[in-house]
Amino acid sequence: MNKKELIERVSEQTGIQQYSIEGAFDGIIAVISEEIKAGNSISISGFGNFSSKFIPGKTKTHNITKEIIEVAPKIDPRFKFSSAYKDRLNGVSKKNKK
Repeated sequence: MNKKELIERVSEQTGIQQYSIEGAFDGIIAVISEEIKAGNSISISGFGNFSSKFIPGKTKTHNITKEIIEVAPKIDPRFKFSSAYKDRLNGVSKKNKK
């Protein structure tokens, strides 16, 4: 499923117009991206956690040419589903979970 199909499906289920859903979706993605870039995490209860890990730059040596290569620092975005979401997908209810 791509973004367009997701927006259509949400529109069908909620009755909200597609352009409104697309605007909200784009806004959510923009805020998540800004927060991750700033080094913050976002927790959505019952769904999961967005976070990031900063990977500092380093110097490497090419194995064949022995050329020294500078690797730029980067932000590694991460997402972890919550246990409640995983349980919902697997049909585990709170009563069955011990």
